[in-house]
Parts: sequence; structure tokens; C-alpha cells
Amino acid sequence: MSDPLSLEYLKGMLHTYGQLNMPDSNLWCIFDIRELEKSENEIERFRELIFPSKKANIELAPIEDYNNFKTKILSHWLFSGDCWASRNLDSAWKEDKTNSFYHALATVTQLKTIEQFIIDGYSTDGFGVHSTAFLITGFEKKYILYFIYDG
Repeated sequence: MSDPLSLEYLKGMLHTYGQLNMPDSNLWCIFDIRELEKSENEIERFRELIFPSKKANIELAPIEDYNNFKTKILSHWLFSGDCWASRNLDSAWKEDKTNSFYHALATVTQLKTIEQFIIDGYSTDGFGVHSTAFLITGFEKKYILYFIYDG
């Protein structure tokens, strides 16, 4: 039996978490992952995807601590919305869901390295009201993973 995890499954997970994190306001969330073509320049593709009309200095900074990426960054984005605020979520449950997402991310992308997009010197909020993005490099392909709150 083949592994049920796929890029479409991962996109579905991100879309679901984005909807669950949607604030009760005029803001909206986009959580997504995009596969890059082998020949694409990741910084230029990121610029095209996120804010093509703005000029900004964009760099990549390596993420050294994958456990911190999982427990702090992913957990923050997956569980920071209004939907979760009214629930008393067990930390073990959140950790399990974060681990499941990270496992899917690592499996689908064949995770080798993670780098964060740095925009004009900022690792977050360079686009949108609150946002962050990462370049995921696998053994065969590259992906842009991003989380955006905007209005």
C-alpha cells in the first residue's frame, strides 16, 4: 500500500488550519505550500507569489533547530487563531497535532533543510499583518511554505 501523504494532503491540512485560525474580523488567513520548478529562483518565485508589486530586499536564513521550528513556529501558526482561543486545549493534544503536521511536511517534501525568508531584515510581518515563510528543500524538490494573516 502506498503512503497516503501527498502534496495535496499537506495543502488540505494547511487550508484547514488556516480556516480554523481565521479571526473574527475583516482579516483573513492563507496557509499554503507551493512546489517550485527545478529551474526557479526561490527568492524571485517568493516575490511573485507573495507581493509582486513591492520592492524589498529578500534573503534566506537557515533554520538550525528543527525542534524549535516544530514546537514554537509551527505550533504558533497552527493554534493561534480565534477558533482555538475559546477552547482549553491540552498541550499534549496540540503537541501531537503539531508532530503529525511536521511528520507530513517532512515526509511529503523529503525534508533536508529549512530556511526562513527574511524581508527587509524582518523574519515575520514583512508581508501581511502577521506572516512568515520558509523555503523547504527536499532531496528532489523545493517548496515555499507560508502563513499569512492579512486584510
